[in-house]
Amino acid sequence: MSSSTIPSTSSSSKAAPKRYTIELGQHQCIAILKECYNNKSVRVVSATGCALYEGKLTRDGHWQIQRKPRYFTRASNRSSESKNAHKAYYVHRIAYVALHGSDITMTGSHLCGNANCFNPYHIYDESQMDNNSRQRCLGFIICPHHRLVLHQLCQHAPVCIKEPIFASQCCLSATQKHLMPSGENNKRIIGLPLVQRIEDFLFAQHDLSESEFTSFSEKSCQY
Repeated sequence: MSSSTIPSTSSSSKAAPKRYTIELGQHQCIAILKECYNNKSVRVVSATGCALYEGKLTRDGHWQIQRKPRYFTRASNRSSESKNAHKAYYVHRIAYVALHGSDITMTGSHLCGNANCFNPYHIYDESQMDNNSRQRCLGFIICPHHRLVLHQLCQHAPVCIKEPIFASQCCLSATQKHLMPSGENNKRIIGLPLVQRIEDFLFAQHDLSESEFTSFSEKSCQY
C-alpha cells in the first residue's frame, strides 16, 4: 500500500493525538509490537511483567523506532521525498495503540516507572502531574513468609507496578513458621493485582496471520 496524505483537522493540536492511529493503525501497531518483543535486546522481568529494551534509547529513556507510515497527518510531509521516508515513533505509544486502538491524549505514563518498558498493560494515559508523582511511589511492603501485602504505600489509581519491598517478617512469622503455601501458590502475592504480561496480549491476537504480520512490519528496523 502506498503512503498517502489524509486531510488534517482544523488545527495541528487536534491532529497530533491521533497521529499513531492514523499513520500506523492498530493492526500495524500489533505487528510492530510483536517484532519488538522478539528483539534480542529485550529483557522481560518476571516479577512485574516489564518488557525492557536495553539497546540505544532516547534522552528521556524511551525506545524509539523508524517506520514508514500508511498516511501522513501533516501538510509538511506531502512532498514525494517525504512520502518515501521513515518517521520516528515511540514503542510504548505503539504498544498503547495496539491494546486500546486509540492514541495517548495526555502523557504516556509507565505504571512500572521504567521508561524503556513497552508492556501495553503498563502504559496509562494520564496527566503529567500524575505521571511525575509515580516516580516517588514506593509500591507495596510484602511479608516474604506468607506472601501477604502488609502495607500499601501506593495511593495511585490504577496502582503502580513495582517490584515488591519485602519486610523482614510479619507478626505471624514469629509464631507460625510453616504457613507458607507450597507449589504454584508461592508465586502469587495475596493482595497484589495479577501480573499482566506482554505475551498474554500478543498470543491473543489470532485475527492476524503470520503473513499479515510480515506485510505490516519491516524486518530491518532502524533504531
